[in-house]
Amino acid sequence: MPGKSKKKLEMITVALIPFAVAINFVGYFLSSSLKLPMYLDSIGTFIVAATCGWLPGLITGILTGVLEGVSYPPSMAYAINCAACGVIIGLLSQKGWMKKFLPALGVGVIVTLASVLISTPITAYLFGGITETGNSVVTIALQAAGFGLIPAVIISTILTEALDKVLVAVVAFFIIKAISDRFLSKLPLGHLYLKKSFAPSCSEAEDDD
Repeated sequence: MPGKSKKKLEMITVALIPFAVAINFVGYFLSSSLKLPMYLDSIGTFIVAATCGWLPGLITGILTGVLEGVSYPPSMAYAINCAACGVIIGLLSQKGWMKKFLPALGVGVIVTLASVLISTPITAYLFGGITETGNSVVTIALQAAGFGLIPAVIISTILTEALDKVLVAVVAFFIIKAISDRFLSKLPLGHLYLKKSFAPSCSEAEDDD
């Protein structure tokens, strides 16, 4: 029945969100612990937004920001950036941008630009350019080279966001490519990534009756 099938899809999407948030947090923890010049906290957001749409991407981003804030309260300020990334990825994915490699790179670039616009004023004015990630190392180095605070934050944010978001977009692209057609067919945008025509098995058809 259509109604039951729709409910099944919604339940799968809801189940994916906490899993994606956990992936994001593990990436964030590794990045902040090792002081890497990237964040690695949006892999799960990319996957959920690309396969389920902008709203699940938004929710995943917000929950990721909140969870990071529990670990390190100043990170809560960047929850809006995490949420915006989820929306952008979801909207572009609906147009098929995550289906092929080069457009997927384009998604990473567009998300980078949005992140720079949102994160730069937060980093500069709320935290004086200093955060717990490797981004601060780049900012301090630029200031030592004679750059002012704002230019240093802008440059370091562009460098770290580009490195992070483009890399994450590539990782998410290959993860989605590795997901089976059987599972993709159950996701709201999964049909975009099917590697061949997929028909539900008899048992799955019976479940929907």
